[in-house]
Amino acid sequence: MKRFYHISIIALLLLIGAYQSHAQIIHFSQYYSSPAILGPSFAGINGGTRAIFNYRDQWPGIGVQFRTFAFAMDHYLYKRNSGIGLSVMRDEAGSGNLSVTDVGLQYSYDLKLFGFSRNAVHFRPGLSFSFSQRGLDFYRLVFNDQLDFNGIANSTIENKPSINWYIDATASGLFYGEKWWFGFTGDHLLRPDQSMENYGDLEARLPMMVSVYGGYRFPLRDPRRNRRRDETLTVTGIYKYQAGFSQMDMGVYWTKDPFVLGAWYRGIPFLNNPAENFYTTDAVILLLGFKVLNMSIGYSYDITVSDLMPNSKGSHEVSIKYEFDMNVPRNQNRRRGAVSCPVF
Repeated sequence: MKRFYHISIIALLLLIGAYQSHAQIIHFSQYYSSPAILGPSFAGINGGTRAIFNYRDQWPGIGVQFRTFAFAMDHYLYKRNSGIGLSVMRDEAGSGNLSVTDVGLQYSYDLKLFGFSRNAVHFRPGLSFSFSQRGLDFYRLVFNDQLDFNGIANSTIENKPSINWYIDATASGLFYGEKWWFGFTGDHLLRPDQSMENYGDLEARLPMMVSVYGGYRFPLRDPRRNRRRDETLTVTGIYKYQAGFSQMDMGVYWTKDPFVLGAWYRGIPFLNNPAENFYTTDAVILLLGFKVLNMSIGYSYDITVSDLMPNSKGSHEVSIKYEFDMNVPRNQNRRRGAVSCPVF
């Protein structure tokens, strides 16, 4: 009966992902709830098995859709100190429905560097390979030769672009202890050609992206009784760089079971250059999450603080995670491979 319950939950998440999924760089504000995107080192990081569904609706007020869907599942292999994962992601953008569908496999290995028990320091290298499809809904576009004086759309002489398929790779490394972690990810290592028309064009090769992230979890104490409360405050951040562009998220999470509250800022104010109309300030993000039994649900809202603020209506994001054990040896600690990253 218990196994049937677990399978039913996974099937439900898969159906949600399949129903909703009817190059952009895939991004989630709740980046620790989308570990397959953050880096392959996070495969099996919870020390058990988990299934995660993510949905993001960005700038719904501007009249065209920017939506991302993702489903991932990973598992920790105790006998091999390894984590494995499978992810399926789809991103849809713009009036032409420019889309990227990505299927990836992740692997990580947990290596204890030094120390014992809770004071041990670990390192987790990770590697992933993905198979991607990039497409465009050509018939949703309107070209100049389709319009006559009455504004009626006709056929066009433009050629329909072909669907592009490519393979890519990602590598990452993660150092962690009981209350802290620090990691890095190199994405698009193969620099695939994402062109749908002039295949082989060097300008269409996807540029590499580098991410650096980390955080620290502070247990809170009751000053009157001088003992720990069942609350924690986690400080975290992530920096990304790709083709001359930078992005940084910084924030805090307050956790008191079963609730999590978070607030963070996306942008690098000192890199703003108004003279060249270049701004990195993007959004202030608020999060509310809670956990019921083995399921965690998080909702975050991006408050746009850039020039898109009057019309964008922000961004909405939902994450659903279900955790359980599968074939965990009785003499093993389920949290052996776990990292103190925020739940959301």
